[in-house]
Amino acid sequence: MNISKNDNLNNIDSSIKVISVNNVSSSMNAGKESALVNSKTTSHKVVTDNNGLNEIENINNINNSNITGYSSPHEAKLVKRKNNRDIFTDDSDIFLMKFKNKKLESWNPIYTPNYLLFIYFVAGVVFIAVGVYLFMSSNSIIECEIKYEDSPGGGVTIDTVVEITSENCKPSHIEGKKLMYISGDVYIYYKLYNFYQNNRNYILNRSEKQLNGGIITDKNEISSCYPLITDENDNILLPCGIAANAVFNDTFTVFDGDGDLVDIDDSTETITVYSDRVKYKNPPEEYIRDNNISNWLPEDIFPGKIENPHFIVWMRNSAVSDFNKLYGKLTSNKNKIVLPIKIHIKNRYQCSIFNGSKHIVISQVKWFGGKNPYFGVLYIASGIAMLLFFVFFLVKNKTSISVPGDLRYLYLNVLDNEREYKRGK
Repeated sequence: MNISKNDNLNNIDSSIKVISVNNVSSSMNAGKESALVNSKTTSHKVVTDNNGLNEIENINNINNSNITGYSSPHEAKLVKRKNNRDIFTDDSDIFLMKFKNKKLESWNPIYTPNYLLFIYFVAGVVFIAVGVYLFMSSNSIIECEIKYEDSPGGGVTIDTVVEITSENCKPSHIEGKKLMYISGDVYIYYKLYNFYQNNRNYILNRSEKQLNGGIITDKNEISSCYPLITDENDNILLPCGIAANAVFNDTFTVFDGDGDLVDIDDSTETITVYSDRVKYKNPPEEYIRDNNISNWLPEDIFPGKIENPHFIVWMRNSAVSDFNKLYGKLTSNKNKIVLPIKIHIKNRYQCSIFNGSKHIVISQVKWFGGKNPYFGVLYIASGIAMLLFFVFFLVKNKTSISVPGDLRYLYLNVLDNEREYKRGK
């Protein structure tokens, strides 16, 4: 076969072109593989080296320099993301990465009408049941109250005796029988009517620094106590202010129906709360002795002065005008207080100046406190309101033309959102 010279030259030229193209492809593949090896090796060094953010920046720089070794920028970007993810190998790091990217697993309940109806019904029944229990328990608590006469005031003390019988108690009969005694934990209170401790001027008319044991030598430091800052001899009052000077100062002695003395536990731990106890301290004795201080609280009525528990109880302001103040806990070796109860009163406190009245209250106390029907009424009212909501939404759900809470619409909305998202990309 005869082959021309030109044909031989063309064959040689085409073979050279094929070889050169193959060499270029091989070099590109080799560059890509070397870049992958370099990036993986460097990422391994970061994990084992554990030198922090500097190594992570090195990886980013290397990845950026190796972008030219890939067929497209998109492919290089994917490899860079994979290398950065390989850095976080511990479970805690993976959790942190998911948390920062808001990709943690979660459960989002769908509140369909049936679901809400179930919640309203169960909550309504539970609230009514709890309310009925609290209301009946409160009504079963024995509470006795009696009013006693006012004092003429002016520093005069009169002796007053009152007697509490079953007629002064609620309930006065138990299981059809006349109330004969009070058992359990029994506390004694004094009650004032028409005394507004919630008045703003009354609340602010005191010196917290002085009550906390602070040393006051300048009258300007207790200007909040005006006008009761000093006495007639220009001595600083300790304590100063209207609230302290209006302190209740009647004292009680209790005898049961058998004529036996009933002890009254009026210790600081029994009748005060810790948050109040830490706020009331007496100043140093040398401060009172060396300065013109009128430490006027009588020791026989308020032993301990400012730290006296009855004074601390009084200084805790009431939110209403008719209020009880705890005086003490009645303790008897009989484990019950036999009726009738006689109370001997050292009557000093004048309440006619504020058109009020004074009462003594003796009450049982259970795990939820004393006699208070309002909590039970509040629970019952809340339960009835929830059941009314249940009936309203039930009727609306049954009479609605459309299908409320149809989950198919939710799934369709999700699909529409996905389509819009893909279309936007």
